[in-house]
Amino acid sequence: MAASSSRSTKTVLAVVALLIIGGLIITAVMVSRTFGNTTIVNNLETGDCVQDFFSTGADGEFVQIFLVNTTPCGEPHAMEVYARTELLWIDDQYPGVEESFATGQDFCFDQYDRFVGGDYSTSSYEVWTFVPIDGNWSQGDRTVQCLVGHVDKFTLTAGTLQGAGR
Repeated sequence: MAASSSRSTKTVLAVVALLIIGGLIITAVMVSRTFGNTTIVNNLETGDCVQDFFSTGADGEFVQIFLVNTTPCGEPHAMEVYARTELLWIDDQYPGVEESFATGQDFCFDQYDRFVGGDYSTSSYEVWTFVPIDGNWSQGDRTVQCLVGHVDKFTLTAGTLQGAGR
């Protein structure tokens, strides 16, 4: 009789284990569909496209953005990563948000002219510049990322803005 009880307990445990594993698989599939296109900003690469516009701070206010939703560039998207570089400082000390942003933005504007092929001052596009914050800098992040999208923040693009010329 003890062997029968032990066998039924093992069967129940096996069924419970299968249900848990099945639930975890279903949850993983659902999470990957919901969050599968969420990317940490530091992991964006040139040529990646960002699905949505994000809110920015008031003029002169820096806003930390950690995650963005990416999408294939052939699909409607808000912004495209068109250039990246590394910030280098002689003493390797964090220069501060304002200095990193100013240096990064100069790079992004220079690369904008090469990428879009038009004069930024009369362009219908806007440039967003992502720079490392102090905490990321101390962990070795020196990356500046340049993104371009429509100024009106409602118009989406399908495809690239490379060579758009406006």
